[in-house]
Amino acid sequence: MAEQRLPRVDQDDGIWGDILLQYLTKEHYNNDTDNADNGGHQFVTIRAGTTSAPPLRLSSGSLTTIPAIGAIEFNTDTLYFTTSGSVRKIVATYDTTGVTGDLHYRNSSSGLSRLPIGGPNNILTVSGGVPSWTSSIAQSAVTNLTTDLAVKTDKSTLTTKGDIYVATGASTPARLGVGTNGYILTADSTQATGLRWAAPATPAVPYDMSIVAFGPYTARVASSYGDFPFGIKLQRAVTFTSVTFRVNIADASGNLVVELRKNGATVSGSSTTIAAANQVAGGTSTGSWVFAAGDILTVFVTGVGTTVGTGLIADIRGTA
Repeated sequence: MAEQRLPRVDQDDGIWGDILLQYLTKEHYNNDTDNADNGGHQFVTIRAGTTSAPPLRLSSGSLTTIPAIGAIEFNTDTLYFTTSGSVRKIVATYDTTGVTGDLHYRNSSSGLSRLPIGGPNNILTVSGGVPSWTSSIAQSAVTNLTTDLAVKTDKSTLTTKGDIYVATGASTPARLGVGTNGYILTADSTQATGLRWAAPATPAVPYDMSIVAFGPYTARVASSYGDFPFGIKLQRAVTFTSVTFRVNIADASGNLVVELRKNGATVSGSSTTIAAANQVAGGTSTGSWVFAAGDILTVFVTGVGTTVGTGLIADIRGTA
């Protein structure tokens, strides 16, 4: 390898051309043919600058009429780079002054201008078409804010712990005061708000029962409580709504007439007349018969048919 330098005058006889070729081809293209590309740069190495001379300096000049892809151009104070599609773009630059938190924005010259960091709680806004800091903004400066705030319900509408917002009509909020402990919120169209607090309704508990008045093989007797004269002493208030009387063996003919009794007195509407043909399937009466706690419920036969059959049970439906 020849020495890496320019040839020396009156020296380097016999190797002068090799030294020059090596020197030039280090950064210039050459394929040893008559080619217009020869001599162009293909490898560019820029050495570090010094405190008095920068490593690379572009001279300001006119921009090309037609942007060339990959071109770097400098005009006045603006640096340009042309990308694919022949789009010439400005390379954004900013100065080295400033502090942490400063912002840079595009100015009217398509360059960058520095906006110093704002103070604590400052708000970034726009003034004169460029960003700026302000300590406060007027409600009127926020689109629809004043209008929106005007239709909001003041929180002072609620005055007591447990109060809730309700509506007396479309877009008409109101206060519904807290209810009594244990009460539940109930819809009520008669109220201005459509709601009210109410004590929860006591749920109806089924209180059905069956009473065997005559055993399955005991012949029925008229004017009798049968095998169960002492009845059932109810332990709570009950309302009965239906009773079905049925037998094991029906009478040969005629009607079986049976009723419920409360404390020995006939329960109005419970008397049931059952023809012999229907006695096994049973006959039903319905009503609303209210009994208090402590009342005694019995089954009483008021009439039987001919050749009396056996057994009698009363299936009673009720709620407590």
